[in-house]
Parts: sequence; C-alpha cells; structure tokens
Amino acid sequence: MDARDSNEPLLSASIASMATVVRGWIGNLPRRERDAWGLVLLVFTADVVLTYRGIQVGLAEGNPLMAYAMGAGGILALIAAKTIVLVVAGLVRYRRPADGAAIALGVAIPWLGAVLVNAATLL
Repeated sequence: MDARDSNEPLLSASIASMATVVRGWIGNLPRRERDAWGLVLLVFTADVVLTYRGIQVGLAEGNPLMAYAMGAGGILALIAAKTIVLVVAGLVRYRRPADGAAIALGVAIPWLGAVLVNAATLL
C-alpha cells in the first residue's frame, strides 16, 4: 500500500462531508436565492467552457489581466479567479444573509454577459 492508497479513504470522507454541508446549506436557502446561486454555477461553467473553446479556436481573452493570468496558468487561472470570486461572494453572503439573492445575481449577471458575448463570437 502506498501513500495514495492510505489517503484515499480520508479524501473520500472529506469530499462526502463537504457535500453534506453544501447540500444542507443549499437546502436551507429560500427558493429565489437557491435559484440565483444555481444561475451563478451555470454561468460559471458556461463561461469557463466557452472561454476554453474560444482559446482553442484562436480567439483571445478580452480581459487584459485575465489574459495575462491565463498566459501563465492556462484555463486553470480562469477557474481559480472565478472560484475566488465565488468564495468572496459566499463570505459576503455569510455576513449579509438577507442580501443573498442580490449577491448571487451581482455575480451571475456580469458572467452571463460574458457568456452571451462568448457564445455570439463562437457562432
């Protein structure tokens, strides 16, 4: 048995525990807020996929700072940047739970704009 084998149960238990926490958190959200965070996750995924596809066909990232980061770290830099935005939004939501849906929409709407531009450009 190597080190990976001994860590696998710990990793599986950690992922299962995190999934339980997330399911509990999501299940306790008001429906509008849950839908807004669902939209955030949908446009997060669509933006990453469409940006990746655009780079593959020779298009350039429009945000100069993100273009620099992606030049150094590839698509993982985009995923990391978007994940940081999600973490910050989650922390703000934690501090201001009454504004949860507005916080989610504040993240989702600009990303949705980017998704629409990317989709139109790739058509």
